[in-house]
Amino acid sequence: MSNIGNQISHMEKHGQTSLLASFVKRACSQYTISQSVNDTLQMVETKIQTSKQESEGQLEIVRYLLFAISSLGFVGTVVGLSVAIGNSAQVSTAKGIENVTNFFHLAFDTTLIALVLNLVLNYVYHQHLERLDTFYSKSKSYIVDNLICKIQPMAA
Repeated sequence: MSNIGNQISHMEKHGQTSLLASFVKRACSQYTISQSVNDTLQMVETKIQTSKQESEGQLEIVRYLLFAISSLGFVGTVVGLSVAIGNSAQVSTAKGIENVTNFFHLAFDTTLIALVLNLVLNYVYHQHLERLDTFYSKSKSYIVDNLICKIQPMAA
């Protein structure tokens, strides 16, 4: 176990780092210290869960922006409708009807643009979340299958 951890440390010293490698290194260190497969597995699960939460936390600004896009679309709708209604006295002229109609177009166009943009960005965002979930799930499976399950208790 310590040999695997040392190899990963050597890789890190030469600029080769990865999240999976850091999980493996922590597992090796934990087992070297505790000599307990259960403690090592629990630490791996905790470390992966913490790392996943940290990754998701870094996406808070993205979630905010997705919400803001929808909100701005509806603000544009309200502003466009307000201006159109405010100019409703002008409908007695051809130019007035055109102005009011343009403001109605603006109102509904802002909603449409915001909704379509939000749909596309939400799709990309959720694809990213799915890739994160898959990465963390596969990382845990890899460590369990290729490290934890192969630990041989040291002879006393």
